[in-house]
Amino acid sequence: MPKRVGRLSDDWRKRIKRWSIRHFIPGAVWFNSFVPSENSEQRKLAAIMFTDMVGYSALAQRDDKLALELLEEHRRLLREIFPRFNGTEIKTIGDAFLIEFNSALEAAQCAIEIQRTLAKRNHDVTAVRRIELKIGIHIGAPTELKNISVAMDLFRIVLPWEQRSAVVTKSVAGSRPSGRKLAGIALLLLLLIGIAWWWTTQSPRASPSPAAPSAAHSADQKSIAVLPFVDMSQAKDQEYFCDGISEEILDTLAKVDGLRVVARTSSFSFKGKNADVGEVANKLNVENVLEGSLRREGNRIRITAQLINARDGFHLWSDTYERELKDVFAVQDEITRSIVDALKIKLAVAPPGRARQNTEAYDLYLQGLYFSNKSTEEELRKSLDLFQRSLEKDPNSARAWIGIAKAWIWLADAYVKPLEAYSKVKEAASKALALDERNAEAHSYLGETKRILDRNPSGEEEELKRALEIDPNSVDAHMFMSFLKCAQGDLDEAVQEIEEAERLDPLSPPICFVAVAWYLAADRIENAIKAGQRSVQLDPNYVYFDPPLANAYSAKGDFNQAVALYEKAQAATHSPSVGLGITYAKMGRRDDARRILNQLIEKSRQQYVAADSIAAVYATLGEKDEALRWLDRAFEEHSGGFYSYMFRPEFRPLRSDPRFADLLRRTGIDFAKVPNRQKNP
Repeated sequence: MPKRVGRLSDDWRKRIKRWSIRHFIPGAVWFNSFVPSENSEQRKLAAIMFTDMVGYSALAQRDDKLALELLEEHRRLLREIFPRFNGTEIKTIGDAFLIEFNSALEAAQCAIEIQRTLAKRNHDVTAVRRIELKIGIHIGAPTELKNISVAMDLFRIVLPWEQRSAVVTKSVAGSRPSGRKLAGIALLLLLLIGIAWWWTTQSPRASPSPAAPSAAHSADQKSIAVLPFVDMSQAKDQEYFCDGISEEILDTLAKVDGLRVVARTSSFSFKGKNADVGEVANKLNVENVLEGSLRREGNRIRITAQLINARDGFHLWSDTYERELKDVFAVQDEITRSIVDALKIKLAVAPPGRARQNTEAYDLYLQGLYFSNKSTEEELRKSLDLFQRSLEKDPNSARAWIGIAKAWIWLADAYVKPLEAYSKVKEAASKALALDERNAEAHSYLGETKRILDRNPSGEEEELKRALEIDPNSVDAHMFMSFLKCAQGDLDEAVQEIEEAERLDPLSPPICFVAVAWYLAADRIENAIKAGQRSVQLDPNYVYFDPPLANAYSAKGDFNQAVALYEKAQAATHSPSVGLGITYAKMGRRDDARRILNQLIEKSRQQYVAADSIAAVYATLGEKDEALRWLDRAFEEHSGGFYSYMFRPEFRPLRSDPRFADLLRRTGIDFAKVPNRQKNP
C-alpha cells in the first residue's frame, strides 16, 4: 500500500502551513506535477486540499472568544461537506485542514461547495463574523508532494456570486507570465483534470442505493427542483413566508411547457438538512436545483436565488432582489423568467401580468398555506381561519379559495364527515375557478367532489383532463385520476397514473401509500412491498390510516412483520388499526380481530370513522351480512375511500353476493370489470 500523506514529517507540515498562509488566495486551486513513484505497482492519482481561515490570527488577538466560536463553526460546516466528496481528513493544523481526495475532480467540487456554503452563511452576518477561507489543491501521487517551495502560478476559480472583473491571475514569484507560458500551463491543467476524470471513471463503482434513480429514468435536462428558501431574518419568524414564496415559484414553473418540476412534497423533504445539490438531484432525478434565502425586516424584503446545474455544480444564474414587500409578486415573476431563460426554454405563452394585490392579504394567505401543508386537524383548521381572513382583505383572491378547498379535502374522511367536507371543497373550488379558470389545482379538487358527492365519474374525468391540460406536472391531478381509474375498474391505468405522480413527486409517502393500495388491488404484491419499503425509507413514522408496508406484508401472508408494524403505528396514533383487525382475522385470531372491531365501532360513535373500514374487518371475519350493512352506510355517507375499497382483496368474498353487485351498480361502478380484472378467492 502507498504511504499516506498523513505520515508526513513535522517539518513538512510546517512548510506546507507556512507556504499555504503566504500564497493562498480565496477560492484558489493550484496543481502540482503528478510524478509516480518508480517502485509503485499501481499508479494512483490523488488530490490534497489545504484550507486556511482568512484573518484568524488577527481576530484571535482582538477577540479570542469570537475567534474560537467561528473556528468551531468553520470546522463543523466543513466536516459536513468533506464526506460528500469522499474526502478523508488527515489533520487539522490550527485553523487549517489537510484533506485527501481520490481525484482532482472531487477535490475541486468540494472546494466549490465549501465556498458556496460559506457564501450563503456569510450573506447576512456582520463583517466581523464572516468566515472566509483560502483553499488550495495539490495533485500528485499520494507519496509525493513535489515543488512545494518553488514559485508557481495560481489560477483562481471564479465563483458565480463574485465579480468576474476582479479576477487576477498572479505569479507567486512576482513576475507576470508570458502569454505562451499561460497557454502552456492552461493546457497542462486541462490535461491533468482530464486524467483525474479518466482515473475516476475507471475506478470500481459503488452499487446504486435503492433510492437512486435507474439509468432508464435519467434526469431530463429541462427538469428542476425548487428547494424551500432559507429564513435569514433576524427573528427567524418568516418560515411560512419563505415556504410560501418557494411554493409560489414552484407552482408558476410547473405551468411552463417542456419543464418537469418536482412537486412540493419531495422538494421540501430537504428542508433544514443542508443537503448537497448533487444529493438532491440524485434523489429527485433532476438536472437543476433552485435554492435561495429570504430576509424580511418590516416591509422590506431581500431575496437571493441561485439556479445550480447539479451535474457540474456550477451556477446557471443567480441574483439578489431588495424590494418593498408590495413588489414581492414582481420578484417572483422575475425569478421565473430568469430560470426559463437560463434553461433556454421557449415560452409558448408569456406569463400573464399580475394585478396589484393586497400585501396584507397575501401575507395571511402564505400563513394559511404553511398550515395547510400540515396533517393535524388543529393545523388544518387554523389554515382555514387564515385563508378566510385573507379573503376579508382581498375577496377576489383565487389562491385563498384554493387553499380552503385544499384544507377541506385533507380534513375529509380523516377528521370530518365526507358530506360536510366535500361540500365545502366544491364551494371553494368553484369560487376559485370563477376567479381563475386556469388553475389546475382547483379543477382537480372540483373533480373529486363530482365523483364523491355527485357520483359523476365522467364529470370528474373532464375536470382532471382540463387540469392536466393546464399543468401536466400536477401531482394532484394524476393522483386523483388514479382514484377515478380504480373506481372505473381500470386498475392498469390506475397504476400508471400513480406511477406518473410518483415520478413527479418521488419522495412523497402519501403517493407510496396509494401505490401500495393499487398494486394490491391488481395482485402485484411484490410491487406493493417495494413501494411500502420506499415509504419507510422516506419517512419511517409515516402513517395514514395504516402503514402501507404493513398492508403489503399482510397481503403476502407475512403476518408477523405486518402485526409488528401495525402495533407500532397503533401505539403512535392511539387509534385502533383497521389493518391489524384484518390481519388478526386472516391469522385466525378472531377474538383479537373482534376486539379491534369493537374499538372501531366505539370510536365511530364519538367521531367519524369510515364505515367501509369497519366493513372490511367484518368481511375478513366472514360475516357478510354485517359487512354489507356497513357498506350501505358508507354509500349513504359518501365515503371518499368507498370506491377503492370495492377492489380491495378483503371484499372478494362478497363478489358472489347479489347485494354487493347491486351496491356497485348504484355507485356507478361497472361490476363486470371487477371479477374480470381480479382473481376471485
